[in-house]
Amino acid sequence: MLGAILANNRAFSLVSSFLRPEHFCDPIHGTIYTECARLILKGRLADAVTLQSVFSDSGRLAEVGGTAYLAGLLSAMVGIINAAEYGRVIRDCWLRRQLSDVGAAMVTNAYGGGDVDGEGQLQSAVDNLMNLTSGSIDAPLVSLASAAREAIEASERVARGESRDVIYSGFRPLDQLIGGWWNECLYLLGGRPSMGKTTLALQIAIGIARALRREVENAPPFTAAGGQVLVFSLEMPAQQLGGWAACHLAQVPNDIIRGKRVANEQEAFALLEAEKEMATLPVNIIDAVGMSGANMALRARTESTRRRVRFVIVDHIQKVVSALHGERGRGFDTTAETARTTSALKDLSRQLRCPVLALAQLKGDVDQRDNHRPHLGDLLYAGERDADVALFLFRQERYMTAAPPDRLVKESDTIYQARRDAHYRLWDESKDRAEIISEKNRSDTLGSVKVGFDGAKSTFWDLSVDQMGEPPADLWA
Repeated sequence: MLGAILANNRAFSLVSSFLRPEHFCDPIHGTIYTECARLILKGRLADAVTLQSVFSDSGRLAEVGGTAYLAGLLSAMVGIINAAEYGRVIRDCWLRRQLSDVGAAMVTNAYGGGDVDGEGQLQSAVDNLMNLTSGSIDAPLVSLASAAREAIEASERVARGESRDVIYSGFRPLDQLIGGWWNECLYLLGGRPSMGKTTLALQIAIGIARALRREVENAPPFTAAGGQVLVFSLEMPAQQLGGWAACHLAQVPNDIIRGKRVANEQEAFALLEAEKEMATLPVNIIDAVGMSGANMALRARTESTRRRVRFVIVDHIQKVVSALHGERGRGFDTTAETARTTSALKDLSRQLRCPVLALAQLKGDVDQRDNHRPHLGDLLYAGERDADVALFLFRQERYMTAAPPDRLVKESDTIYQARRDAHYRLWDESKDRAEIISEKNRSDTLGSVKVGFDGAKSTFWDLSVDQMGEPPADLWA
C-alpha cells in the first residue's frame, strides 16, 4: 500500500479518510506514511527520491531502513486500484490488535485489580471499547453541493410523507412545535420534579411506536420498515412505567394500578384492551440503574443489531451522573461528567441515525425565583450545548393552590380584591394545564404551546381538540 502511494500520490486520497499512522504495526511504516501525508497535503510530490531527501536531512534515513528499503517499498507495489482495500486490511489488523490489548488488560485487572473495583473496571473497559468504535468509523468527504442536494431531496420526501429521517409522535402540539423528531438529533426535556416529564416521554414513546407499527403495516414486502423504541429508565422500574402506560391507553385513573381501589367493569375492560395493544407496540424498557452514558450507548448499539432502534429515551441524565458520583467519590466533577454523558448520547444519535430524548431534572434554584418559568440557562449544567433541541415542561399549577391568598396587614379592600381576582384567574388558566417551551432548536423556530394535563391518567392532550377539563375520548384521533 505504501508502494502504491509512492508510485502514484492519488492513492493517498483513497485511504486518507480512515487510515492513520498508528494503524501500521511496524513503526517504520507509520513514519513513512506520516511523511507522505505531510508532503502530499503541502502539494509536494511524495516518492522514494523526495522521502530519501527528507529523511536524510532530518537524520532519520537509517531509522526507516535506508535508501534500499524505500526502493523496496516501491518495487513491492501491486497497483493503485487496490490501495483502498489494502488500507482497510491494515486498519482492520490494527483494530484486532487493540481488541486483543483491551481484552488482555481486562483479564489482568480482573485478577489483580488493586484499588479499582469491578464497576470501575467495567466502566474503563466500556470506555476503551467505545473509543475504538468511534475511532474506526470512516469519515467520508462530502461536498457542500452534495450535502445541499441531499437536504433538498430529504425535504421533498418529508413533504410527500415518504421520509424516514423524521418521525412524528402523534401528539400534534409537540410535533408542530419542534417540527417532528429528526434522526441524528439529541433532544433535552427539562423540568422540576412532578412536572410530568416521564409521563410526557412515555406518551411520546407510545406515539412513536404506533407510527412504527403503521410503517410496517403499510410497507411493501421485504422492506426494512419499523424498528423499536428503547427506554433507559434510571428512576422508575419497568413495572411502574408499564402501569402508567396502561392507564394512559385505557384512560383510567392510576389509583387502580397503585392498588388503592378495584377497577369497575368498564375500567377493567379498558385495561385489558390497553394490554392487548401494548403487546403490538415495539417499546422496550431497560432498567438502567447505575449505567453510564457509554454503557447505554453500547447497549443501544447491541440492541440495534437485533432490531433496529428508531428512538431512544433516557430518564434521566442526573441519575446517570449521580450513580457515577457514588462510585467514584471524592474529586468527582459533576459538570464534566454530565457533559460526557450528553456527548455520548449525541454520538449515539449519529451512530444509530435516530432521535435521542434525554430528560433532565432542573435544580431547586428555579423554585426560589419569583418567576418559576424555566429558561435555557437552567439547562447549562445539564449538557445543553450538546442538544439540538432544548425543551421545558412547566406547570404553573404546581406552585399554586385553589385557596385565595392571605390578606396582608393594612391592605385595603380594593387592593386585596384585585389581588384575589388575579389569583383566581391564574388558577383557572393553570389548572390541569401545562406548557411545553422550546428554548433552543437548531433547525426550527422557538416558541411554546399550552396543553392539557391529567396526572391521574398519565395523559397530556391537545387543547385545540378539547378546551374542557377532560381529554377527548380518542387522544389519537
